[in-house]
Amino acid sequence: MSQNSLRLSWTREEVDNRLHGIMKAIHKQCVDAAGAYGMAGNYVAGANIAGFLKVADSMLDQASSDLVCSICERSRDRSNQEYAREAAQV
Repeated sequence: MSQNSLRLSWTREEVDNRLHGIMKAIHKQCVDAAGAYGMAGNYVAGANIAGFLKVADSMLDQASSDLVCSICERSRDRSNQEYAREAAQV
């Protein structure tokens, strides 16, 4: 995706090397996930587990981000309320 959005031009060799690296990383994630959950050698289970974990981690990250935004928003609202009270007293 970044190749198109950045208007990069890759040689066939660069594309093959990047794809090879991506595929090796996916394979490792599948093998590691299957092994970690007692299903060593089961690539289908490993792929499903790795995919699930990736989505779950993203959801947790988003929830954390939403929580931080919510805290900042409450803090900002409280500051605005305090400022309004102080202005009303003047």
